[in-house]
This record gives sequence, C-alpha cells and structure tokens, in this order.
Amino acid sequence: MNRTKRLAVEFDGCITDLMWPQIGTIKHGARETLKKFQYDGWIVIIHSTRNNITFDNNENQELLKKMKEFLDEHDIPYNFIDDGKNGKVIADKYLGHRCVNFIDWRNAHTEILYGRKATRNEDPTLRPRHNPDSYIDGMGEV
Repeated sequence: MNRTKRLAVEFDGCITDLMWPQIGTIKHGARETLKKFQYDGWIVIIHSTRNNITFDNNENQELLKKMKEFLDEHDIPYNFIDDGKNGKVIADKYLGHRCVNFIDWRNAHTEILYGRKATRNEDPTLRPRHNPDSYIDGMGEV
C-alpha cells in the first residue's frame, strides 16, 4: 500500500525571502515547485516560527493570519498550515533554509561550523577508527 508523502516547508526563507517579522518576496520557483509536489501526490504542510507559542497569543494569531493571506493571495499551494500546537510537524521530508542534512556527526559538525561537507579524510565512515562510535576520536577534546 502506498502512503501519501508529507512535505513540511518552512515559510520564511524557503517560500519567501527572509525578512522576519515582515514577509519577504516570493522566492523564484516556489509556487511552481510546490504545485509539482502536490501534483505528484505530496501533502504540502507550511510551517513557521510565526506560530511560536512564546509569542503573545494576539501577535501569534496576527502573524499566522498575515502568512495565510499572503499564501492565498499569491496562489502558493499547500494542504494545511501547521499551527504548532502538537509540537514538531510530522513529515517525510523537511525543507528549511537553515537545515543540515544529517549524514553522521562528523559531517554535521563540519557543515555547521564551516559550511561544507566533511572531506574524505574527515569522514569517519571511509577509514577505520579506534572507536567507530566516536566522531571526535583522534580529534582531541571538543
């Protein structure tokens, strides 16, 4: 049985240019690509820190309202907007402007600090290590 795939897309920084708390302009290709995902059977979920429960409830509701109006006025396709009430949105894939694709801890560390993937010599999966469970083995103390 094929299950419908769910794609969680971050509003600020992916659909629009990042201009928090204002709404930026639509990023080139966002509308067309999201339509393709829906055409291919994906459920598109919009998520954002605009629903952050730490905001004053009135401010929170206003930010979400403006985001929904923007999406609808600009014909940005989505199935629903995550309201943040249930914690992290459940999806098969997450698209965000600050995401790091997790391969292993060595790559995560290198990409976050240096903005690049680890080189072959830095990749602990490509050479034997004293302690294969320790990504810092041989690097000294962190």
